[in-house]
Amino acid sequence: MPEASPHSRRLRICVVSHIYLEPRYVGKLYQLAARADLLLVQPSRLAPHPPASITSTAAFTVATLRPVFPSGIRSSTRWVLPGLVQRIAAFQPDIIQVENELHSFVTIQALLARSTVAFQAKVVVAFWQNIPLRGWRRLLGQPLNKLALRQVDFFLPSNVAGQELLLREGVPREQLRVLPLCGIEPAWFSPWPDPALMRQHLGLPESHFIVGFSGRLVPEKGVTDLVAALRQLRAEGYPVHGLIVGQGPLAKRLIAEHPLVTVVSRSEFLEALRAMAAMDVLVLPSRSTPLWVEQFGRVLVEAMYAGIPVVGSSSGAIPEVIGDAGLVFPEGDTLALRDCLARLYVDPALREHFRAQGKARAERLYSHSVLADQVIQVYTQLVAGRR
Repeated sequence: MPEASPHSRRLRICVVSHIYLEPRYVGKLYQLAARADLLLVQPSRLAPHPPASITSTAAFTVATLRPVFPSGIRSSTRWVLPGLVQRIAAFQPDIIQVENELHSFVTIQALLARSTVAFQAKVVVAFWQNIPLRGWRRLLGQPLNKLALRQVDFFLPSNVAGQELLLREGVPREQLRVLPLCGIEPAWFSPWPDPALMRQHLGLPESHFIVGFSGRLVPEKGVTDLVAALRQLRAEGYPVHGLIVGQGPLAKRLIAEHPLVTVVSRSEFLEALRAMAAMDVLVLPSRSTPLWVEQFGRVLVEAMYAGIPVVGSSSGAIPEVIGDAGLVFPEGDTLALRDCLARLYVDPALREHFRAQGKARAERLYSHSVLADQVIQVYTQLVAGRR
């Protein structure tokens, strides 16, 4: 019997990543596995993420390996996986996708694996980085960056700033594509709580305009700017109330703002997500720092899919995520944020417009199914180009 044409067989994809330690992203793997043969190689544990919980299924195979930190620095980029080369050798993938920064140790490890045991594989790196390496990070990371830039076959930056970093390094435009690393799963939103019941459950004032925030309670997320804008609106007589969902070092300070805001600690992802049902608008007021700029703003996409109008600062990728589906203000400008919220409060038609726009945008650009289709298209073209 003649062998099957290589053009007709399913792609074999090895994903090397730590992001699936967060169960919320596993839906992406099922979407990829519906389109290709899939092996996930992941670390068993990597703080601050929970320990690995996903195992092999009928849809795809999982290899969970204990990470090693050769430099002694325990960070999201400074680990390798003993046994990774053997897994790649046994699987013989067409594509090795590393979901980490270019300067990560595991990216270099995957490139070494390709050069020794999987010569035909194409290496793709999907990453969040959107600012240049600085200080000691540059000293340690730039040599690895340069090595990866020479050896990686295709790049998937998750934001436009990441694309610009690559272009400035001389990467040809046809060798990269902006594509978010992860998106949303429609099942998260079904069933969606009744807004009135969620407000009652959280003890929120029923007649107020609920302005929400969901995320880490840290200075760079700009949550204190949101409180300042709410304080200004309340002083002017607007019946606004803040709902702040999250955990972090600013929690005690925010709780002291009662009765201006309600702070809800939610450690479970779906609990935090469904608390959004109580919101009239969600705000992501991030502030850039020398070492961090907002890389995506997943909470914006979740709110848009749920039909909640969004407002975001100008930090990093926020404006490109929101597009025409919400309002953007200059980061750190609390008066501009106040104006955005007042505008939404007085204009129900505008809120309805953004609900529709946001839902459509999230479905069109950010579902796991859509992202899987797009990344498979990249893989197919890469593999076709090697024949």
